[in-house]
Amino acid sequence: MRLSRLSVTNFRCLRDTGPLELTALQALIGENNSGKSSLLRAIDVLTSAGAGGVTVEDFRDASQPIVVTGVFRELGPSEAAVWRPYLVGGVLTLEKTLAVETNAKTGRDSARILQSRRDRVVSG
Repeated sequence: MRLSRLSVTNFRCLRDTGPLELTALQALIGENNSGKSSLLRAIDVLTSAGAGGVTVEDFRDASQPIVVTGVFRELGPSEAAVWRPYLVGGVLTLEKTLAVETNAKTGRDSARILQSRRDRVVSG
């Protein structure tokens, strides 16, 4: 399975990347604090269970959700079997949406999943 497209909204220094087309060999080049590590971390968040370790500090704007969307192509037979219910034309699109939630008991803010790969599958 190969990640072929990625978009990230409201994550760390990334306001809205728009759809980024990815190739088999991808180079991230840019100045310090331009978002290279944030893109890699966003992929980790997308493919990790739960909130993927996202904290309130990872939200560029805590009043808006973080949305990470990835399009995967070239699934192997075993991957296709696992994800079959979610495939559209042999392509898997995963989207994870996270928001800040305040715990009513403690008053502390934390990241919470609004929607994730099994809750919402989008075509693309």
